[in-house]
Amino acid sequence: MGVGSRLSHSGSLGTVCYTGEVERTKGTWLGVEWDDPNRGKHSGEHNGKVYFQCSIPGAGSFIRQTAETSFGVTFRRALEDKYLSGLNAHEEKLAPNTAEVFLLGTIEIEAPNFDRVRQKFSRIEKLKELSLDGEGVSSIEADDELRRWCRNVQGLNLSKNLFTGWNSILVAMSFLPALKSLSLDRNRFQTLTSPLPETSSRVTELRLNDTLMSWEELPYIAPAFPKLEALQLGFNRLQRLGPWKLSSSLVSTLRLVFLDGNLLSDWVNITEAVSGITNLRH
Repeated sequence: MGVGSRLSHSGSLGTVCYTGEVERTKGTWLGVEWDDPNRGKHSGEHNGKVYFQCSIPGAGSFIRQTAETSFGVTFRRALEDKYLSGLNAHEEKLAPNTAEVFLLGTIEIEAPNFDRVRQKFSRIEKLKELSLDGEGVSSIEADDELRRWCRNVQGLNLSKNLFTGWNSILVAMSFLPALKSLSLDRNRFQTLTSPLPETSSRVTELRLNDTLMSWEELPYIAPAFPKLEALQLGFNRLQRLGPWKLSSSLVSTLRLVFLDGNLLSDWVNITEAVSGITNLRH
């Protein structure tokens, strides 16, 4: 996979910043900037030569592609694996009132008549909350079956996945007509340099915590979220909130902005940056 690709390697997520040979070694290496900077060994250099640069100093390393390296799966594959295959794998019939312990996401549930519980949750089309947090999703393509399965989903969690850009997110929004809350925490999107296409999305809450998205990029996402009221930008290493160079619908729709866990230190800068958001309350 090329530069800009996202990967999971032995459970750690990162972005490919270099692919090729490294001086005084043999074979092909992947230069990776890890989402968790503590996983890194350097900033993209080896023996004094710079092969790539990291947005966070010290977050890079060189790795070999192995069986432990994954470049992701489709939304549909992850959905089927989590909500269909896992729930339908157990076929034994339990005696009446027999209890069994099972995991639903990270929640441990003890339930009698487990098969009936499984059948209920395997009807994806009735779910209002859908979570594929950490499932290695890298691409999303719409089809009629996905539209049927997801037509009632109001909350979607796509945190900690392997997206490279916003195109897949826009596709997901296109087959989620009831979507109101979207969580994209801990993803790493390529920096936006032009506005996203306009949509008729009903999303009112968007979470972009720990994505390293800048304040200056916000006007570029605005056309895709015309009804956005609550925006979370926590833990993005923001040091200052620069001026918006484009006009944005966010100045009239936003009511809450979450900036916890950043590196902001100038109260005047903060108040100036948000002063134009006319309906901001929190």
